[in-house]
Amino acid sequence: MILFENKNQCCGCTACTNVCPCNAITMVADEEGFKYPEINNDLCIECGRCKAVCQIHSLKIEKEIEPVVYAAKNADDETRAKSTSGGMFSVFANKVLSDGGVVYGVAYSEDFTVIHERAETQEAYERFRGSKYVQSDLSDCFSKVKEDLKNGRKVLFTGTPCQIAGLKTFLGEKAKSENIILCEIICHGAPSPKLWKDHLALLESERGSKVVNYKNRSKVLGWHGHNEHVFFENGKEEYKTKLSQLHKDLFYAHLTIRPSCYACQHTQFPRSADISIADFWGIENFMPEFDDNKGTSMLIFNTNKALNLYNEVKDNLVCRESNIADAFYDNHKKPAKMNVNRDNFWKDYQAHGYLYVAQKYSAYTTMGRIKRQTKIILKEASKKLNIYSFIHKFTQKKYQKDTYK
Repeated sequence: MILFENKNQCCGCTACTNVCPCNAITMVADEEGFKYPEINNDLCIECGRCKAVCQIHSLKIEKEIEPVVYAAKNADDETRAKSTSGGMFSVFANKVLSDGGVVYGVAYSEDFTVIHERAETQEAYERFRGSKYVQSDLSDCFSKVKEDLKNGRKVLFTGTPCQIAGLKTFLGEKAKSENIILCEIICHGAPSPKLWKDHLALLESERGSKVVNYKNRSKVLGWHGHNEHVFFENGKEEYKTKLSQLHKDLFYAHLTIRPSCYACQHTQFPRSADISIADFWGIENFMPEFDDNKGTSMLIFNTNKALNLYNEVKDNLVCRESNIADAFYDNHKKPAKMNVNRDNFWKDYQAHGYLYVAQKYSAYTTMGRIKRQTKIILKEASKKLNIYSFIHKFTQKKYQKDTYK
């Protein structure tokens, strides 16, 4: 049985491993740290269920309603402060838990492995808050979701668009159940778990202390910036040093994400998820009075059951009506563009290690920092001249026509 021909055809969603009746498929990490399904031919009975459930071959998305779009904030400022953006996840999670349901999200394990977990209490899901710029290990979560639904439990499952699509194909008709809400966190690619661990090891080696907490996209300097915030066992912390920002810089350079991210099939409408959540980039241009630099989410409802959920929780939200043209940012509507140096990056990594490629390919070098700061300055200048808003609106109008024609 051959599931895919090239690695850019596999997003690692685990639907195939969970559906196999013989446990013949395991997820095995490659030299870049990304996991792919491997089939044990001694156990495989050639039933074809793995290929049938694979989203590359079987994903079909039907538009149920016209997307309903909001700029949104959690009404509780304390919860929003703990969240990466507007704090949407907590609102939906609290509702599902209050109905006796369960919540699935992404957390750090004790050794900072990024994993999907199941939670039945608010205390347990607290660890799901905040972005983790690493591909999560799903393990057997899909099978657990199916079992929860079988037992009549309500389920909120959050994940990247490809993870949501994988769960949807795995569940089949059960994905239409009113008891499950599929909530995608729109991403810009899934970075390597292996490089993430190397980044943490470098931080600990250079600072001489164990990392005890890590906040991607900390709001320590406000929401508009992207500052990785690292906390050490010796009580020290940092969020603006070039060392602390290495992982982010390599991610933004499109060097460390999974090959399938460059061919992502989840950047258009209709969406696989009931709810789509992302940062509402550009809010300062379209709704400046709504932007307080504390976090605003783009919130899109794609199904009737998502709208029903919204009506039940809207008193816990502060929302403004928006539209796809303004809310769906450039990075949301197209796959990440592969960096021309990606192959060389990974060859250098295999030969020389993480610090070498960090120095060579990121803003860790003097020239890299100069280029990065120049881009920031030019972007801020264009905003002040209102050029950014004009260009964005023009391109978004064209995109909206292309999407709905």
